[in-house]
Amino acid sequence: MTDSEDEYNHFIRATKDIPLARLTILMHPGFNTTTALDRKHRHDRDAQTARRTELAQLRNYLMLSTLRDERHVVWLDADV
Repeated sequence: MTDSEDEYNHFIRATKDIPLARLTILMHPGFNTTTALDRKHRHDRDAQTARRTELAQLRNYLMLSTLRDERHVVWLDADV
């Protein structure tokens, strides 16, 4: 999942020839659209609370909108 149209298109092109049973790539603007999380201050306590809330909501959205009968899930987070 990405909020960038350029990244979304890149992921679609980059994965089209990979033999996977199923791959879902989503473009989603995020839920916290009123306040941008400043990258420079993202480790501040208040920013962390908002950031972690946003990530939890997005993971729940992904899980509920994409999972069918899979037994395993792999999350790839950019900040891990």
